[in-house]
Amino acid sequence: MDQPVFIQIGATRDGLDPYLQAARKNNLFTVLIETPDYIRFRETMGYPEFDYTIALSHPTNSNDVLQELKQFGDNIKLVLAGFERYTLTSYHVAKYLNLPYAISETFMPLNKFEQHELLKNTTTIRQPMFLIKSVNHSSLMLDKLTYPLVVKPVDGGGGLGVFYVQSAQEAKIAIEEISKLTNYDGEHFQGIIFEEFIPGQEYSVQGMVYDGNIQILTCCTKLSRLEKYDRNSYIHGFREIGHIAQSGISVDGDVYKFVSEVIKGFKYKNGPFHIDFIQNSDQFYFIEAGFRLSGGRVVSLVQTVTGLNWGHLVVDLYLGDLKIKNTLSNGVYGQMNAMAEDEILRAKELQEQGYPVKIARLPNRPLEAESQLKHAKTLMADRIRHKTPLAQIKSYSTSVTKVMSLLIQCVPDVLQNKLIKEEV
Repeated sequence: MDQPVFIQIGATRDGLDPYLQAARKNNLFTVLIETPDYIRFRETMGYPEFDYTIALSHPTNSNDVLQELKQFGDNIKLVLAGFERYTLTSYHVAKYLNLPYAISETFMPLNKFEQHELLKNTTTIRQPMFLIKSVNHSSLMLDKLTYPLVVKPVDGGGGLGVFYVQSAQEAKIAIEEISKLTNYDGEHFQGIIFEEFIPGQEYSVQGMVYDGNIQILTCCTKLSRLEKYDRNSYIHGFREIGHIAQSGISVDGDVYKFVSEVIKGFKYKNGPFHIDFIQNSDQFYFIEAGFRLSGGRVVSLVQTVTGLNWGHLVVDLYLGDLKIKNTLSNGVYGQMNAMAEDEILRAKELQEQGYPVKIARLPNRPLEAESQLKHAKTLMADRIRHKTPLAQIKSYSTSVTKVMSLLIQCVPDVLQNKLIKEEV
């Protein structure tokens, strides 16, 4: 094969696959590596097809990935992760293959605990108080902790296994539930992190780093809800259901300073990033960072607000284009998942009153796909975290406040900048 090759380790969970589009724009032969179960699930869902697909039981195993990639010889030009679980593997593989953009890169992705530890030791960034324990020994000191807390796997992604607990008893139940879960490839978690709960508004910043120069593309106000883990559960988990995006041009200097300190603390020089943080009063608290594209269809929000295709920016950067692209500011756009018909009904009522609200109905998940999610062990995490919404409710305006006021009228139990007072 003479055609240059793009390797994506792990599929996106929102079905958008922005790297696939960008790779084809650059005339690359596209290859997806995923678990056999998720490959079958993608096919059933009718998601965009890559030119070639490799089924691996453990896509996080760099040696297994490299063994499969021998068939492409020296034609591999780009290796990227389509999903958070596989970010570290993609870095290992790219460095082993001596890809130009990876040779001089000293940065390596860290798990949630490692991120907190590094920033604690090298920066003055505020963070929640935190500690880590193994899954087997995490219940030994629960009575000594101060509540409420957020309990979550140290290497989870997509909100998997993230619980809000208000007592040692609830923390013990959360640990038991996490121990029953597996990661997105069916592997067990490396540990559990206990994190101080910081009340406030959560944000997510999307951006790029070009040879150390930081560009904020968008800043999203995150919309979440607190929900019972299951019908019989006494504990609650967070579910992210929407984002309100404004252009990076419009973020204030304090946000840019905060983002810059985080990026420099990680010594991250080139590539995409998103940073989650909570604003409590006038203070910013770092939660976690991802060194990849955001999921949850945020990529489409970035393009709507800025006029820039985030996936194309990443592929162009790693293929040698180090120029920062000009960002537009097309107003403020928000999107939120509607999980119930009454939420859609409220959106229709706002439409009829003349408010800028749109409803995008989403197709039902095929019965075969539902069966695959139910019975395949490696799809347990996807079954729990990636429920198919009935629709997306969208709105736009000139301010975050106006968009938020419309969206939360449709889904009134969204958590916004207040202490959680949910009854157990």
